[in-house]
Amino acid sequence: MIAKAQSESQPQQQLAGENVNNNQNVQQLKYLQFVQFATIHALMRCAILYSYAKERSSPLKTGVDTVEEAVKTVIGPVYDKFHQVPVELLKYVDRKVDESVSELDRHVPTNVKKVLTQARSIVTEVRRAGVVESASGLAKTVYSKYEPKAEVYAAREERKQESEPFL
Repeated sequence: MIAKAQSESQPQQQLAGENVNNNQNVQQLKYLQFVQFATIHALMRCAILYSYAKERSSPLKTGVDTVEEAVKTVIGPVYDKFHQVPVELLKYVDRKVDESVSELDRHVPTNVKKVLTQARSIVTEVRRAGVVESASGLAKTVYSKYEPKAEVYAAREERKQESEPFL
């Protein structure tokens, strides 16, 4: 029974060790993390849009599937070979930005550094005070006001498209 428990825990320990090694290999971006974040969000939005369009293309679904498989066949090997290039390029640019900021930091007077530190603390305090929350509350109010109108227009356009013949 002890041997069985040890053999079951061994793969879990190996997985945990691999995760630690992978986390150590992944270098966090210092300045350009927002670019990576925005890219991921844009790709996710495109994937959602593509999925939605694919679901709605019922008369053309077989053609879409055929084209999709052809593209995967052609692009797949290229993607496998070059998919790390944008990440490595972003890391390279981030390192260069870090070098530039470090060089610039050596030449900036201490008074300017103090002012920047105070400005950062003010921004942090404003965020904590809830100014950002009140702006998001305003956005929610505007959204709730105009969402019903947008739904009416969307329903009207959908009915109009359903009544028109498809090419």
